[in-house]
Amino acid sequence: MKIAVCGINPKSIHFRVYLDFLVAQGHDVTVITDTRTVEAAVKVLDFARPIRGRRAMPPGMAFLVLLWRLRRALHSRRFDVLDIMQVTPAGVYAAWLWRGPLVLDFWGSDIMRLDQRPWLVRLLMRRVVAKADCIHSVSRQMTAALASRGARKATIETFQYGVDLAAFRFALGERRAETVVWSRGLREFYRLETMLRAWPAVLARRPRARFVVTQHDASIDRWKALADELGIADSVAFVGRVSHEELAETLRRAAVWVSIPPSDGAPLSLLEAMASGALPVVSDLESVREWVDPERAVFVGTVDAEHVADAVVRGLELAGDGAHAAANRRVVEERGDRRLNLPRWERLLMRAASHTV
Repeated sequence: MKIAVCGINPKSIHFRVYLDFLVAQGHDVTVITDTRTVEAAVKVLDFARPIRGRRAMPPGMAFLVLLWRLRRALHSRRFDVLDIMQVTPAGVYAAWLWRGPLVLDFWGSDIMRLDQRPWLVRLLMRRVVAKADCIHSVSRQMTAALASRGARKATIETFQYGVDLAAFRFALGERRAETVVWSRGLREFYRLETMLRAWPAVLARRPRARFVVTQHDASIDRWKALADELGIADSVAFVGRVSHEELAETLRRAAVWVSIPPSDGAPLSLLEAMASGALPVVSDLESVREWVDPERAVFVGTVDAEHVADAVVRGLELAGDGAHAAANRRVVEERGDRRLNLPRWERLLMRAASHTV
């Protein structure tokens, strides 16, 4: 099957996993994206390369050039299906321009924060979800949001792609190391600043605690400076991007994993933490409650430094005996096993390509 995948996050480990899976299944994959750097054995079409003479163009002309390039990329081959992987503004435009079988993969912010998107994206989204042959949603909350935007319920399948349970190994037993892991992003949205400002209060009650940050999707210098300012640099490790294997080992040794954004889909990082035995300390979000039992996690209702500190300390207390871990792991084994769920995604693509929806 000739598959066009439109997405603008090609450095994401999850993006690469999906592409590698399709290639391994024998599909002919072309990625339509905003960069030529895609670490997978696929053809790449860059629609966002610099536009000559852009400064001299009248207002709006550069946007029209972008649309023209997208259209050319979409019609560069006779694709059997177009998969919009995370429905960003560019993905919405591509779906609107496309006239063949269409699959939309929603990750979270693309629909849960739609009100913050440009007006044209909000306008086109209703038309795009209505025309899609198949839609993949990773949470029931997102599915409800899509239906409210005009998506046909018969086209939507709700499941998370899943995680590699063989890689994210499980260690049964006590968690005495008092390591707290952050594997979400560094952008403002994820509220790392709130977590850092909470850390002095955590240390006041748990002086052996250590905070490990494993991301670098934004500049880390600001966060290192804040840690110095707060006097917590000795207990905070900014390790940057780590390999899949290193992340798995870090989570396996961790006591607590923290995620406190204002909205979310069903983050794979949550499933990775649960599969590894780390106790989740998370924003109190509907989509997260689909995976996490309050008896085996700590929910943060008010996300400020004081409440986050209280939640992390409570998480360290609960994580000590490891009683939560086996049950959290089972949830991921039952609903979030990548070996079972990635083929479901492939079947969506094949179903759309055959027009059997």
